[in-house]
Amino acid sequence: MSCRMLLLALFSVLAALSVTARAGTPSEAAPIDVLVHEGTSMAVAVAPDGQTLAMDLQGSLWLLPATGGRATRITDLFNDARQPTWSPDGQWITFFGYRDDGYHIWAVAPDGSHPHQLTWGPFDDREPAWSHDGTQLAFASERGDPLGSHYHIWVLDRRSGQVRQVTKGPSEDSMPTWSPDDQEIAFVSTREHGQAVWAVHVADGTERQVVSARGRVDAPSWGPGGQLVYHVTARDRWRASADGRVHRHAAGDAAAVLPSTARLHVDRAAPGARDRPACALP
Repeated sequence: MSCRMLLLALFSVLAALSVTARAGTPSEAAPIDVLVHEGTSMAVAVAPDGQTLAMDLQGSLWLLPATGGRATRITDLFNDARQPTWSPDGQWITFFGYRDDGYHIWAVAPDGSHPHQLTWGPFDDREPAWSHDGTQLAFASERGDPLGSHYHIWVLDRRSGQVRQVTKGPSEDSMPTWSPDDQEIAFVSTREHGQAVWAVHVADGTERQVVSARGRVDAPSWGPGGQLVYHVTARDRWRASADGRVHRHAAGDAAAVLPSTARLHVDRAAPGARDRPACALP
């Protein structure tokens, strides 16, 4: 595995690395410990009980106490795991991972056991989102045409294993989020120049524009009271956290930094080796 020092997440970031070489002679490929405090483009999801965070980092999923501390890796090195989301009962963490020349939806237990694939086919399936009753998973996918298709919102029935398409317009639809009553799925779309959040009725496919914005819309999230939170990027104004750390936000309070670390083991290339170093995580 090539060593990409790219740490995946929802936050803009700088990387701070503490590096210590292990014992070894100059002729050996000496491993290096890399202690990561910050990252970039990481997706973070809170467990239903509020006690644990799941995040993607260096192509794997990690668990972190909600109070901060050391992160523990729960997936292997070769799945390129991204965007974890918890099942409503907290028994599974779903994500999309790269295997067999495509991204598919996967699930794993919080202790790292029972990893299993949920979708198959010559398509990219991304961004899983659980319904509140735990029976369905919405995701974005280009499936539908083996020669290539727009990304649309699809739904996987966890009881039958069947998938069905719920958006069908000539646009790219992604980032699904369920309404509090599980009747609708909100999503972002390239229609209206990507400056709106749309919703589709799951039963009959009826679509409506929920809100428009003066900029590109990303990452909508439907709250329990029907509130819709989303991110807007505009040419003349935008906000982003650029310190690379996880922040806890509470209504009416300033954001608090959540201290966290993850230890990566990196194999140093032997002298004269032309290959790039390979990454190995504990």
